[in-house]
Amino acid sequence: MGYRGNARFVSFRWSYDDLWFDDGASSGSAQGWIFQAFARHRAIEPLLSPHDLGGSDHAAPFVLLIDREKNRARITPAAEAKAFLQDQWPPEPPLTPEEQVSFEREFTRLLDEMRQRPVDHEAIAREMVEQRGRVGRMMSFLDMCPVPPKQGQTP
Repeated sequence: MGYRGNARFVSFRWSYDDLWFDDGASSGSAQGWIFQAFARHRAIEPLLSPHDLGGSDHAAPFVLLIDREKNRARITPAAEAKAFLQDQWPPEPPLTPEEQVSFEREFTRLLDEMRQRPVDHEAIAREMVEQRGRVGRMMSFLDMCPVPPKQGQTP
């Protein structure tokens, strides 16, 4: 769904029209189209539909929290998930003034370097093909999963 970090736990939520990931140390926009394909799948939709994961007119009161090690997911209140995700990381020691200056200098240098780097259209195209393959494998896996009953129905 667009998360490239290495955290064990990561959450996904909608905030207005954007899908966001959060692992407690970093957050950013994710691939909404992948999440929509996942959420609309017949094996997933009945499980997610009772929960408000956000929408085009509001931020999410709940998030989809994924355990990437055990391949499990759960719906969790957003505030509870935020605290849980932050707790998976050890606290960072504060930077000394010298370290702060050094960090800012290095960050500025890297940002300037990124701005001057030409766009590699072939690399982007390769990544898109790889991503479509990952999505296809996810959908094939979901196709093998049992379809849960809709809310209020018995199996």
